[in-house]
Amino acid sequence: MRGERGQRGGRLVAALAVTACLLAQVAANARADDATSIFSKDGIATQSLGTHFEETQFSSVEARPDGGVVAQRGQQLESYLASGAPDPAAPPRKVPYYRKAFPLGGGKSLVTGEFRLTRVNADGSLDTSFGGTGTIKVPIPVQAAVELPSGKILIAYASSGGTHSVINDLSVALIGQDGSIDRSLGTNGLLTVMLPSDLRRVTVVGIAATGEGGALVVGGSFLFEARPDGSANPGFGSSGLVTSLPALAGARLLPDGSIEAVGSGDGPTGEDVAILRYTAAGSPDLAFGPGGLRTFDFGGDEEVRAASWAADGSVVLGGSSLQAGTCREAGDCEGAPILAAFDPSGDPDPGFGDGGVVRLSALAGTSQAWGRDGVNAITRRPDGSIVAAGGAPPRHTLAFLAALAPSGALLPGFGEGGIVGVREALPATQRVAGLARLASGKLLAAGTTDVGFDRAPVLIRYEADGSLDPSFGAGAGYVQVGDSNVAKGFAVNAAGQALVGVYGYPHSQLTLRAVDGEPVPAFGSGGTVELPSRVVVQALGFASNGDALVAANRNVAGEAEPGVVLRFLPSGRPDRGFGGDGRVVPHPPGGGEMRVRALGSGPRGRMLVGGVAGRRFSAGRRFAMTMLLPDGRPDPRFGNGGWALANAGGIGQSLRLRRAGPHIYLAGIARDGERLRVVLLRFGKDGRPDLTFGRRGRFTAAIPGPAQVTATVPLRSGTLVVLSKGRKPLLLFGRDGKVRRLPAGARPQFAENVRATVAAGRLLLGWNAFSRAVGRGAYHLASRSLR
Repeated sequence: MRGERGQRGGRLVAALAVTACLLAQVAANARADDATSIFSKDGIATQSLGTHFEETQFSSVEARPDGGVVAQRGQQLESYLASGAPDPAAPPRKVPYYRKAFPLGGGKSLVTGEFRLTRVNADGSLDTSFGGTGTIKVPIPVQAAVELPSGKILIAYASSGGTHSVINDLSVALIGQDGSIDRSLGTNGLLTVMLPSDLRRVTVVGIAATGEGGALVVGGSFLFEARPDGSANPGFGSSGLVTSLPALAGARLLPDGSIEAVGSGDGPTGEDVAILRYTAAGSPDLAFGPGGLRTFDFGGDEEVRAASWAADGSVVLGGSSLQAGTCREAGDCEGAPILAAFDPSGDPDPGFGDGGVVRLSALAGTSQAWGRDGVNAITRRPDGSIVAAGGAPPRHTLAFLAALAPSGALLPGFGEGGIVGVREALPATQRVAGLARLASGKLLAAGTTDVGFDRAPVLIRYEADGSLDPSFGAGAGYVQVGDSNVAKGFAVNAAGQALVGVYGYPHSQLTLRAVDGEPVPAFGSGGTVELPSRVVVQALGFASNGDALVAANRNVAGEAEPGVVLRFLPSGRPDRGFGGDGRVVPHPPGGGEMRVRALGSGPRGRMLVGGVAGRRFSAGRRFAMTMLLPDGRPDPRFGNGGWALANAGGIGQSLRLRRAGPHIYLAGIARDGERLRVVLLRFGKDGRPDLTFGRRGRFTAAIPGPAQVTATVPLRSGTLVVLSKGRKPLLLFGRDGKVRRLPAGARPQFAENVRATVAAGRLLLGWNAFSRAVGRGAYHLASRSLR
């Protein structure tokens, strides 16, 4: 392909011994936190395109007596002062994701763990009277717990499973004051209640003690009432169970024994806030509303995930509101956390916010998925103020705490304007699909990055010294070239225009970009061409007349991935002179089809196409190469009737082609059982095997794990093969028949996504490898002379 033309270097063994160190010395020699660093003395530059914000949110919040709060974010428990500032006397500590805390009498509390339950005294010490150590093992994960009037503790867990059919069930257990399990309940202390298979939500959101000494278990869309001994109350609903309810966030017992439940359900135009009332017997309270239900539309699709009742029976609900309409199809709906207050009668509280609702507009943003952003938990502080916790859009990348007065007004003395926000900022990742050296000496790359929030395909331009080019992408050094997806294939023509494949389903796309990164409007529709359905790009290139070339496979049913080659005019229209309709399906001799893997340039407008051939692709044991004429027919003077076939020595996998001078190099990976090897073949320009190369035209070398060939570089001293991953991703096949597995320095470092190109006598490498300074898969560039 253009951009991979070989440069015959001088002896490179000594130079490559230095080059090999590229992939290991990053942590010691690269300044990973400097996005404008240049190639250091060892030729390495470590780059970041910017900041990526990880998904993060507060899942729970608990008020402290002094007005401060304790909130959980992932596996971290964080303490904040009444002002919203982090509490220096209580640094964050690690806790399990599934940790929950439930209050008990006397200031004690229960803290859940996976199959564990801990009782904590008011001063924070373990209550060792509970199981002897303060912690007991329980037979189920604990989603909710409550202390009954008897002093016993009821725990509950609901789950969904099954293979051929859905099985939903609820499990409850009863724990004594001393931490012993009441074995008289159910089977050996565990009562299991089957739930309908069509429940909207299967989880336990809370438990409330009843006046009769039992408990009401509140599920995601069900209610279960237990008697004091933990068994089902036959006088409630159907054998203790009421099902097929809206999505619930909580419930409470009213003084007369009836039940008020809150959540979200279907409204006239979408999802709305829902309040339900049921009699003590589990029947809908028809006097409250039709079917015992009232819904409230606050201007969008509302989801309720948290509830907090006051002593007078009023309730504050927390959740999210998503813009209604067709914006969901584009994934760009406006969403925001909301709080809604209702009086004891179940009507919106006019003294709270705007007609009973507060929209946290400062936390609004594009929300791309229902239920991902909003208020997750609510607590009330001793002064009557409310603290809400959750995650804000886009994609809950901002964990927040919001403090509000009883009237719903944000408290300016808490955080900034009543809100504390916490982000998890990390250097953005980038995975490069290809590299090319431009005539200006700059380096252009196509890849995928998660800079900001979502992954997207980009073009990145670097200065000759390895720093990001500030003249490209309005100073960022990169431009986005497609919607949220991945780059698949890359080529650059003589004019510096870049052709990038963008994967999509069912249609992938091609985009042609000018030297400034802007779309070339004459190509397709505004610089973009939509590929036929289920065509997945493998390699891209340019013909000598400027046509865009695509090597791809078709995603069809079964194991087959038949290859196809497409050719587009500079206008983006299919080249009708190529195969009749702009496409050719390669059919190798002997029948079957070919999985296409690579493109290469041929003389006089011809193109090389390489892949794996076989009647059954799972048994494709032949590397195949064909030279296509400009009209798409195999060149009959190439190989045997236009084809060159070679035994792969196993099931052929990745493959790369390279034409250099009078030779064509084919390098691929073959698997034979558990054994993997690199196979390097050389052919003459006529497609005949070069029997003077290696052993009758072939070199092989075993590799320790899966990899792909990403480049071949012919040299005077041998042939360099670049692999996509490994601790030794550079293999030099010497003329003496030896294979030098170039080490990754004295302390080998695992590298992946290794890409390479050669221009002006220099080897340019890019790869991902873990860096202590950056973390995750930091991206590194290197430049070395081949002379």
